[in-house]
Amino acid sequence: MTEAVHYRVSMSKPHTHLFEVEAYFPPTEGKRTVQLPAWTPGSYLIREFARHIQDLVALDSSQTPLEVQRLDKQTFEVDAPNQAVCFRYRVYANELTVRTSHLDGTHGYFNGATLFVYAEALRAHPHRVEVVPYQDWTIFTALDQDIPPSTWVASSYDELIDSPFEVGPHTPVDFVAAGVPHRLVIWGESPVESRRLTADLQTVCEAEAKLFGGLPLKRYLFLLYLTDKGRGGLEHKSSTALLFPRSGLANQKGWQDFLTLAAHEYFHLWNIKRIKPRALVPFNYQAENYTRLLWAFEGCTSYYDNLMVRRSGQMSAAHYLNRLGETLTTLHATPGRKVQTLADASFYAWI
Repeated sequence: MTEAVHYRVSMSKPHTHLFEVEAYFPPTEGKRTVQLPAWTPGSYLIREFARHIQDLVALDSSQTPLEVQRLDKQTFEVDAPNQAVCFRYRVYANELTVRTSHLDGTHGYFNGATLFVYAEALRAHPHRVEVVPYQDWTIFTALDQDIPPSTWVASSYDELIDSPFEVGPHTPVDFVAAGVPHRLVIWGESPVESRRLTADLQTVCEAEAKLFGGLPLKRYLFLLYLTDKGRGGLEHKSSTALLFPRSGLANQKGWQDFLTLAAHEYFHLWNIKRIKPRALVPFNYQAENYTRLLWAFEGCTSYYDNLMVRRSGQMSAAHYLNRLGETLTTLHATPGRKVQTLADASFYAWI
């Protein structure tokens, strides 16, 4: 039987912005080498997440400390042949974006690439995560729940870091789209009723499901972070994290922009998550993953995001044409289009 890698994530002092992590690796021959990703899929830039790791120690199965060698900025090694090894460390999380992690007195959000060290040889093994929430906070993720109830299981490391967690005193809103359960979890004050959000999201999801002939998953999770400013989204295999200015939800243009953002990340369920450049299979989490197809995937998705909102009935023909006009205006006002191809722009996205 394939042994799983186990993690335990705690947040006992959220005001310190420090997640407490324990990573348990089964015995193997030779030295145990673990790494933290330098970037996260969907955000094509080296982020150097290892800079937020502190107080890392390693222990054997009898809790005896092991000497840790740091081989480079994100790689750690211990000499413990045929022994289970636990790496215990803390991660500073005080940046609220869709590609990072954030912990304070209101919630804890973590993108797995920023938190979970991994062993390359064990990437295909099951990975289980036990989350110890602060006080009575609730845990939200798209992963399958395991036993005990505060544990979740991923079929591999790749699935694990493609499944962000939100932990907090939130009340989720559930809805069904194309026969599949969906859940919306909101952090921050919303100027609109959550039921209006889910009603419009449902129509967009169903428009996309109709285009592709159904949904390729058993559940979907929207994580929405409403802030004073900032806008962005990050796609995942069965979920998405969205960052949006709360004031934008209070007017028609902003509302349609929010639906377009949601439609964009939802469209990635197919385009990039299940239809992807061969260069990204498998991911190399330690360095840039170059492909000349990136803007074909992002560009097609950007074309369809507005179109799906239009087809869902949430955008008039006039507003749709106006948004297309804005896009074309931006393109023609960009001198670089005359000297750099889309293929080259894809290749150089990392810089």
